[in-house]
Amino acid sequence: VGRGRGKMAAGGAADAQARFGHSVKGLLTEKVTSCGTDVIALTKQVLKGSRSAELLGQAARNMVIQEDAILHSED
Repeated sequence: VGRGRGKMAAGGAADAQARFGHSVKGLLTEKVTSCGTDVIALTKQVLKGSRSAELLGQAARNMVIQEDAILHSED
């Protein structure tokens, strides 16, 4: 009689372990997805910043060219 209970208890423990493993797997999947989303957002922000810096540099070069043209137009 006691042996039957031991098998059921072991089966229950195995079920609990399987549920725990499944739960952990689900949480890890959510975390990986979240991190992936964060990496994509960060990449977009870096690219946006890079474009902003590029536009700022171009604007500075244009100002220098205009200033040079203005100075030489006085001659």
